[in-house]
Amino acid sequence: MTNGIIIEHADESQAWYWHFKDGANTTKGIGDAVVAGEYLGAAGSSGSSDWPHLHFEVFDLNGDRIDPFAEPCNDMNTESWWLDQPDYFIPTINRISTHYSFDFYEDCPNEEITYGEVNFEPGELMVFRTFYRDIQDGSNTEFTIYDPNGNVFLGFTWTADLGGQDYATSWAHFGYTIDGTWPDGVYTLEAVFGGNTYETIFGVNTNLGVEDLVENEFSFYPNPVSNELNISSKIEMEQIEVFDILGRKVLESKPNNTQANLKMEGFSSGLYIVNVTSEGKTASFKIVKE
Repeated sequence: MTNGIIIEHADESQAWYWHFKDGANTTKGIGDAVVAGEYLGAAGSSGSSDWPHLHFEVFDLNGDRIDPFAEPCNDMNTESWWLDQPDYFIPTINRISTHYSFDFYEDCPNEEITYGEVNFEPGELMVFRTFYRDIQDGSNTEFTIYDPNGNVFLGFTWTADLGGQDYATSWAHFGYTIDGTWPDGVYTLEAVFGGNTYETIFGVNTNLGVEDLVENEFSFYPNPVSNELNISSKIEMEQIEVFDILGRKVLESKPNNTQANLKMEGFSSGLYIVNVTSEGKTASFKIVKE
């Protein structure tokens, strides 16, 4: 069964969004109003689908399919339906993630095995993977890994060799064996692509948790923080842990609530990692203490 939503506009035209991830749809019901920028769901592979993506269609008030993007190849309509039409190519990294294997598990309809991991020990394989939108042949990605002290640990440039083709979606992955040259602590993995910078974190001999909570489930502010860090979640937070850059736990809280306030006025300035655990799942994010 396909998860999706149909939005009907004021002029009775419609936008269709299909193949949402199971359980990720908005909680709004039929007939409820939405506004621009409001969360509708998370891209997935529900229904008749071979891979996670968003199926998007637009129909005019007569039920005829149109192409909202005005380009020479559009033979359906002459005018753009965007309030502000974006560029045709928008080179983006949708996600950077770390894993303990090069394997993919894609046997639908079974639940996906991501092999995700954000904490590694000496002797283990660390694989990082980048998921791209609108990647073009010959484009470059600058990768840099910063050690727990913020120094460059390693870096390289990857040039996409796509055989002369451009792809709306693609991915690349790279692996390293953690050995004695990797100091304990929290690392930052940075990627620069399409003029934008993306990053994630992982640890060596730390207590970081696997990042399997989706971003829209919680928020935190302010960052940088001076005295108090506020965390808000759509689901009850069972445990919050704060670690310094060496992976040492410096604060723990069990709010059992959707709101939490962490007192940090006595902390030294610098980078900290916050683990939030809800419903047995954990997400890690960085904060800076002023």
